[in-house]
Amino acid sequence: MCEKVVIDTRYSSDLQSTRSCVDQEREIRSGLAQKGIEHSEAVVIHDEAESGTKMFRDELVRLQQMVRAGQGAIIAVDDQPG
Repeated sequence: MCEKVVIDTRYSSDLQSTRSCVDQEREIRSGLAQKGIEHSEAVVIHDEAESGTKMFRDELVRLQQMVRAGQGAIIAVDDQPG
């Protein structure tokens, strides 16, 4: 089993965060570094121009498959609704 750090970013419209997926990735990497978590070989998922309400987004499906296969040891996101 190959466990990885997965960086998951999403941007779908101007009604949400104004930060691009690249901005989110940079902030996530900074947070991982502050916690001492190695992230240089992280798998990065950029989910762009897709509504978060859709359950069959290609990158979401990819993330779900990785989790099922035990490949995601840490899944890091920029913002998670409470």
